[in-house]
Amino acid sequence: MTIEVRTIRLTASQDRLPALLDLLDDDERARAQAFRFPHLAAEFIQSHAAMRTLIGKQTGLRPRAIPLSKGKYGKPRVAGETGFEFSISHSCGLASFAFSTQGPVGIDIEKIRVLEDCDALVQQFFSHSERDELGHLRACEQLRAFYAVWTRKEAYLKALGTGLATPPRTASVTVDPDAAPAVAGASESAQACCHWHLVDLRVDAGYAAALAYSGELCPVTMTETVDIAVLLADC
Repeated sequence: MTIEVRTIRLTASQDRLPALLDLLDDDERARAQAFRFPHLAAEFIQSHAAMRTLIGKQTGLRPRAIPLSKGKYGKPRVAGETGFEFSISHSCGLASFAFSTQGPVGIDIEKIRVLEDCDALVQQFFSHSERDELGHLRACEQLRAFYAVWTRKEAYLKALGTGLATPPRTASVTVDPDAAPAVAGASESAQACCHWHLVDLRVDAGYAAALAYSGELCPVTMTETVDIAVLLADC
């Protein structure tokens, strides 16, 4: 078994967006139209068009015809494709995707930047042990560590299938961005369900990304990051 990870640069020009929008279903189109800012709508359209294209490569389905459904807490899935799992994340012009046939998978990517409400986010979403360890780091190390925790935890919660329905402070991950990533603590139900693995992903400079999956330890394959035009040209 292998988990496949793809990262795509969302660089489509404005005149390409209508064709990409045509790949989406009615629900996705409505969500795209709900964005107040055009650049956020464009990123959503591109990331979901890329997602459908990649799922089509995995399943043999035409991108526009892929029937998507949602789990209890909103995690997307391909209706009728038992055993096929995927996850999507996008941030500031870059999107990452994970595909698995061995069990739940989650991915998160974030642009590394200083946030005005960083301290509030730490208090709201980090566990006591994560806050304590982060507070003992030098100031110059804290930004990388913040994004290591954020992406590792977000990937884990997405793989779990509950997202923020599971209070983030009830789960802990390793904080040191240079240490092996791992789920350091979680609810009993999550621990009893299966064994979880975390992988830090090497993506474009200035971004942090992580993958979470359950089950047996398995290889993770990553191909070179490409522009969305290159992905679509291969179809």
